[in-house]
Amino acid sequence: MLEDLYNLSFYKEITVLNKEHKIYLVQHIETGRTFVKKEMTIYNKSVFEQLKNRPIVGIPRIYEVCENDGVLTIIEEYISGITLDEYIQQRGIISESDTVTYVDQLCSILSKLHSFSPAIIHRDIKPSNIMLTDDNRIVLIDLNGAKTEVKGQTRDTELIGTQGFAAPEQYGFGASNIQTDIYSVGKLMVVMLTGNLDGINKYSGRLKPVIERCLNIDPKNRYENTLQLQKAVNSKSDRKHANNKQKRSFPKKAVSITVTIIAVLILIIVVLSTPSKSDKKTESSTSSVTIDYTSTEAFETALNNGEDLKGKTVSFTVDELHPNSPYGYNIWAGEHLNFVSKDNPNVNEGDIMTVRTTKIKKNILDSWIIKYEKIKNIPVDTTEYDEQSESSQLLQERSEITVPVDEYIESPVGAYKGDDDEILVIAEDGLAYYYCIDESYTELECPWTLSDDLITISFSKMHCDASASISKGCSSLIFRSDSSNWNTEEFIWFTSEYEKYIKDTPPSASKDVSVLTNGNMQIILDNMQFTIPKNFVDYGDSYSTREDGIDLYTFVDNDADNGYLSNAVFYSESAGLTNTLDKNYKTTCKSFAGRFMTNVQLGHSEPISVAGYNGYSTIVSGLLNDGFNALEGSIFSGPVIVVYDDSSNNYIFLFFPQVVGTNIDDSELFESIISSAKIL
Repeated sequence: MLEDLYNLSFYKEITVLNKEHKIYLVQHIETGRTFVKKEMTIYNKSVFEQLKNRPIVGIPRIYEVCENDGVLTIIEEYISGITLDEYIQQRGIISESDTVTYVDQLCSILSKLHSFSPAIIHRDIKPSNIMLTDDNRIVLIDLNGAKTEVKGQTRDTELIGTQGFAAPEQYGFGASNIQTDIYSVGKLMVVMLTGNLDGINKYSGRLKPVIERCLNIDPKNRYENTLQLQKAVNSKSDRKHANNKQKRSFPKKAVSITVTIIAVLILIIVVLSTPSKSDKKTESSTSSVTIDYTSTEAFETALNNGEDLKGKTVSFTVDELHPNSPYGYNIWAGEHLNFVSKDNPNVNEGDIMTVRTTKIKKNILDSWIIKYEKIKNIPVDTTEYDEQSESSQLLQERSEITVPVDEYIESPVGAYKGDDDEILVIAEDGLAYYYCIDESYTELECPWTLSDDLITISFSKMHCDASASISKGCSSLIFRSDSSNWNTEEFIWFTSEYEKYIKDTPPSASKDVSVLTNGNMQIILDNMQFTIPKNFVDYGDSYSTREDGIDLYTFVDNDADNGYLSNAVFYSESAGLTNTLDKNYKTTCKSFAGRFMTNVQLGHSEPISVAGYNGYSTIVSGLLNDGFNALEGSIFSGPVIVVYDDSSNNYIFLFFPQVVGTNIDDSELFESIISSAKIL
């Protein structure tokens, strides 16, 4: 036990995920990895010890098990995603085909759990205990109530389960066994397909007889095991849904080879027959698109070898299309490749698709999440712009201009286009101007200097200097920075007539923000005023392009060199016809945090008053969304504060997330912002 306690001492608590159930987000002080810690008073220690020694894919891995004074403490894997319960609340009922996919995966997990000797019975299968990961795979969580099956036992010694999902035997009518979990899977399917525990009579699809057998009151009349249930679920499904796991793991080689050959032949014919178009990312001498990878196996191998494949083109066959994944449209291709997009790719299973990758990351289950630009025809200009946007028009002008790679440009003065369609203007007065296409990081009047053939630009908003060598001319500048807030990026010169590309004011500037003489800032939100310490930079973010049309203000304290970032976010919206904050404050806080985070987890909540307005403060944690380029994917934690302004009938939100696992803490600065609030 002393050794177990010593091992636990290496895990530092970051935040409380669930105060009532004593669940915490922790970080290993040596490795920096993040885990979940649980403390239980009702438990079966042998279950967790067996899972620690024999991990199951689809169940969080157990790393530490420690029993002390009647409390069992475990350290387990942190899973990124949302619960199936949250997914249903956000998107409604689940289609029959997706239900088959998820239940098929669940049966595979349960069959391994039941294969222990004696079998381990979960006893609490329900939507809130099933995580849906970013690549559309499920993970079964919360084994607090799990037990090992006892042959010959007539009833459970402890009655554990959730009302509505628990089998009759869990109410004292018998002992839990494999069929107990099968009953709960039946209830789970009812909720997935109808959104209601009692919705079986509203459902008439092909899974109804399967569900009815799962829900038989007599365990002997249910399926004998989960493999039998899995076969029944898949037996009448469409071919594209049947044997889902085997299809991904063991593709038919003859079909795969034939499709690949056809794909290559089609691409060769199209490439050779289509007129060329100038594009700085193409590689062939005729300006056509060269396919870097025509094999998903080679593409995945390159990724696993650590190669940077952003911007590469790949052709693949669509194995499966999942339109309702957490990432939007998710195309499965190859063993562990997920091509994701919020836009409908308009493809069918079996189609050949060619894309250019724009962003690649690996998730916790070792699968690759790949964002892309679809190449409809070859060659093609894959960049689409809003014709009404001034920046877009400028970039469209740029697309018609080509600078020979061997052209030597002596002066860096001029306008450049970046890898991600930004415009960088270097003016002869010693100032540079940088415009993102989404205008989130518009920079004005950044000083630039030239020394020893090295041009350096100071970007104040991003707290970094970026430099590029011009020893071979200025037609191409590859900027690098020691700060992780600026990625290495190439800018291509396209004109010396830079004046028309300079704007007088940044379009995303915060109209309600003013800078004080001491360097601090003030923001006016509705009729409230807040003072923000000068540590923070006003990003003036506006998300008016979103469907909900929200506008908000973000202030950032960024020390990306030390892996640190914190935000102070301000936002207000109408409370609607009725103020329901006292009843729904947790849901309201979580929904707001979900604008910026994925896998949002709620922690401790408490009442709070801001400038006399009453509301609630709730600790949230999660992974930073794609909308932030610095430390993206890091785990953030902090309070969401929402108060009700009765004078305007608005909810006022304050959000203070900061990256976890560093020695830097802005909590005192956040407190000063809250205490500075006053009514105007």
